[in-house]
Amino acid sequence: MRANILQPGEGIIGSCKVLDLSTVGARLELDSEFEVPSPLWLKIQDDPTIRYCTLKWARDGELGVEFSLERLIMQTEEEAELLRREMSWGNQERRSGRDRRTDTRG
Repeated sequence: MRANILQPGEGIIGSCKVLDLSTVGARLELDSEFEVPSPLWLKIQDDPTIRYCTLKWARDGELGVEFSLERLIMQTEEEAELLRREMSWGNQERRSGRDRRTDTRG
């Protein structure tokens, strides 16, 4: 699976391949070398969820991250708004004339 690593306020800072995925974390393989922040956001392709992660280990172009449900629940509205603006799926919805954030049709 393909994924992007994001940082609020900076957008996508790199891409990766998800090698292993569980309910508590993931093992990632970076596409190129870049400084990986901790904490970070992980957006897996074709999955609407943006996961808040803590970097647990890094070696030989691979990373281990742990998902933090508690932090995701406590996410500030400012962070959420930054991520909505940075993600392409939000821009595509606005271009199509329908924005889920303001659409009351359900």
